[in-house]
Amino acid sequence: MGDTPNSTARGRIGADVSPRVLARVAGLLYLVVIVGGFFAQGYVSAALVVPGDAAANARNGPIAA
Repeated sequence: MGDTPNSTARGRIGADVSPRVLARVAGLLYLVVIVGGFFAQGYVSAALVVPGDAAANARNGPIAA
């Protein structure tokens, strides 16, 4: 658990991976999060909310039994 000559601030994960590759992976994951957010806001919200019908909204809600 002590300092070894090959230890880095990042630890063992990603120690041999270049910062450019790590940045590209982080960017790709960020794009996945963005696409998931658009899906959640566009499709899921539209499927859950029924305009003008509060009872249907309550049945579709996150705490509906």
